Amino acid sequence: MGVALTVRMKSMGGTRYVLEGSNVTLCCEFDLEGDDLYSLLWWRDGSVLLRYTSHGEDDLRNETMAQVEVETEDMLVLDPISNVTTRPLTWFPIKGLKATLLTKATMQRKISFVSDMGEAGRPQELLLAQVDHNSAGVYTCEVTTEAPPTFLTANTSVTVHVVVPPTGLPVLHGTSGVVTEGQWVAAECDSAPALPTPSLAFFINKTPVVKAFMSASTVTSTSDHKRVVSRSVGFPAHRRLFLKGHLLLECRVTIENLVWTASTDLLLEGYDPADDVAGGGTQRLNWWCFLFVGSLCWMSS
Repeated sequence: MGVALTVRMKSMGGTRYVLEGSNVTLCCEFDLEGDDLYSLLWWRDGSVLLRYTSHGEDDLRNETMAQVEVETEDMLVLDPISNVTTRPLTWFPIKGLKATLLTKATMQRKISFVSDMGEAGRPQELLLAQVDHNSAGVYTCEVTTEAPPTFLTANTSVTVHVVVPPTGLPVLHGTSGVVTEGQWVAAECDSAPALPTPSLAFFINKTPVVKAFMSASTVTSTSDHKRVVSRSVGFPAHRRLFLKGHLLLECRVTIENLVWTASTDLLLEGYDPADDVAGGGTQRLNWWCFLFVGSLCWMSS
């Protein structure tokens, strides 16, 4: 004989990227399928943030976390699982987060974390207000039902990434101006400070540079917890890399769908438009093949 799970959770979305300073609501949706709610917990990165017990629900009032901590004993109720007294609503302080129940008045205040008791009188929604790097993490909603003689538990999680856009464009420095065929082209790019850690890649005339010609990314942290990514690229200047004598070397920094770029335009010395005609069409080989062969020749010389 098996026991059917009588509490069904709905996903909160998996991963969410939110801009610094914005307000974000996390909704915990569940179906008790006829059972009674015993408790609801919110976790952040494995630490309990809020615990709500349905027993003693009538005693709930709109109070801040500090007020709940100094409440009188008449707010305590008996926990049928642990057989000890507990408050129906308990906040657990987490560094960088402030907690309070959400009311129309508190919605106008600049706070880092609030909870909405909702129409059913349960803390089913969390509002992350004025988010910053302290607000990022894995948020888990855990629901327990009271179905005598057992207590059944289910949970769902969402990972919140707080996006702090770069304070400026990437900085690209290295080979510039006019280059001769066979000359080694080298450049390095640094992103502006941002969160989460950006991705950085190079492009030649809008075509991605293969990893073999780029260094691994290095990441450094700033005093305000932001990340700076640095990466370099190097390759020999073959004429087939140039379009009408121009080579656009571009550095792209990305966070999700956001993109920031820096670029430099290299000119090929002695460029002859006739070279494009002679090397065009189906006889034109993939220029990355020439780049690979040319780099091998350069390194062996």
